[in-house]
Amino acid sequence: MTIHFHALAPLKASSSEPQQVTMPNHLTPPCSHEFRDMEYTCAACSNCALFIKHLRALQLRVLTTLCAVPQFQFISQLHCPCEIIMKLMMATTAKSPHTVKKKSSKTLSSSAGVMSKLCNYPLLSWKNTYQQGRPLSVNPSVVYRGLPMACLNLGGTTAVQFGATGFFQQTLGTPGALTSSEEISAALLGGLVSGVPCSLWELCMIQQQNTGGSLMGTPANLVQKHGVSILVRGLITTCGRESLFTMAMLGLTPVLKREFETSMGLDKNMALAASSLCSAFTAGFLTHPLDTIKTCMQGDLSQEKFTNIRGTKAMLMSEGGVKSMFRGFGFRVGLITTSFFLVNHFKEMLAPVMF
Repeated sequence: MTIHFHALAPLKASSSEPQQVTMPNHLTPPCSHEFRDMEYTCAACSNCALFIKHLRALQLRVLTTLCAVPQFQFISQLHCPCEIIMKLMMATTAKSPHTVKKKSSKTLSSSAGVMSKLCNYPLLSWKNTYQQGRPLSVNPSVVYRGLPMACLNLGGTTAVQFGATGFFQQTLGTPGALTSSEEISAALLGGLVSGVPCSLWELCMIQQQNTGGSLMGTPANLVQKHGVSILVRGLITTCGRESLFTMAMLGLTPVLKREFETSMGLDKNMALAASSLCSAFTAGFLTHPLDTIKTCMQGDLSQEKFTNIRGTKAMLMSEGGVKSMFRGFGFRVGLITTSFFLVNHFKEMLAPVMF
């Protein structure tokens, strides 16, 4: 099978001769790659097919942009999509010399998550802006609008998601002895519950990204201008996105982890990283149409263009067909990839300082 990746700009200077790349033996069998005239051709490469098949130029566009960021300059030394993914996974599975208690680990993870959001928040802001068809800005005072609400959403939604999933696991069966269907059902219900506060937080965040406003003042202004009912705008699509995303993550991750361990010979840490990243890409791809509809609805509170779910879908389809439903997907891929790397990187930095 041959897969083509067309990028806006090459990650390395083009060459008239094919460049041979050999992956580390403990990661994957060697694969051959050609790079000519801003085109990637990966022949019989299972990693590229697995990770990049549905992402193509969108992911390469994000990776090309990341080359300009100091923390990601190592990407410019790589010239294969699967090599980039493997490099990121190797960085996130490195063993830390610092061990922390389980309770302290939650504080560490939260702190690392906030620091990660500080770095890649522009990708989230641009995703939401592009989905609505609004012009993109590179002005930091505009790009970083809504950052505090985004951090609140990150921590709050994750906490509700884990708490609700744990509750449903206990309700559906005995924790530790659940069947696959019970685990997936608990994850779906946990994601469904987490979508309620997430919808409100993202509504305020998107409004702040569009027009500005304070953390506490935005909800009050929305109620004053549009009534209390405005706070549930986009609720259904948010709950649908969160439930499907967590279900896909929980359902795919263990299956892929076993496959990577048995078929590719990866160790447990590497297999977990690979399966989690691949599941996140797949879940993001499946839920992105719901995310696009939600963002458009929450950005247009006066309903001048985007009315209800059905009307928003019809408007998007009339503007560009199915392609319009995936607006901003490249930015979302960038969010997943950079968050995966940055959170673990900041954990390594913060562990010796905090503990």
